[in-house]
Amino acid sequence: MRTGALLGCGAAAGPVLVLALLLQALWREDYDLGTDPISSLGLGPHGWVHVVTFVLVGGLVAALGVGTLRLDRRGRLVRVAGALLVVMAAGLVGVGVFVVDPVAWHGRLHDVSTGVAINAGLLAVLAISVAWWRDGLRGRALHGLATVVVCAALGWQTDPGTTALRHTVVVVVLGAWLTMTALWLLRDRADGH
Repeated sequence: MRTGALLGCGAAAGPVLVLALLLQALWREDYDLGTDPISSLGLGPHGWVHVVTFVLVGGLVAALGVGTLRLDRRGRLVRVAGALLVVMAAGLVGVGVFVVDPVAWHGRLHDVSTGVAINAGLLAVLAISVAWWRDGLRGRALHGLATVVVCAALGWQTDPGTTALRHTVVVVVLGAWLTMTALWLLRDRADGH
């Protein structure tokens, strides 16, 4: 697959994830976006939609990671970000495949996968933001820094009463970053940078 197509897959990752989760939340009468964890969409007879969503988005993020790795002249930090995106993608696939359950083995793997996806994603954001700062692309770098600060502040809190809403915001913010980054990389590639 060509590098541009791989980056294009990354541009689709954010909208696919957010739209699929929003549609599932609206479709399922027993789900409350503000109080129910996103992972609970994986439960019940329609849980397969959640599984497919995360496996598909994991594949799109993996494509972005591989496409980013191919941008070899962009520097080491961009390649590190590409590798971290591939790790994030593996975590996203795990989030879907290992359905949430507080007592089963697959529930523990779901939690580990969630941590891997979020933390690898935030490290990828940080790595590419530093690279962009060094290249003088301050707006992109500040967008990345804001993404890290917001997601870390929300994702690492321990208040169980707000976990569902905070994690929903983290998913939306990281999804937006994935899309913007893929579009910026596509534009740079088209401009010959």
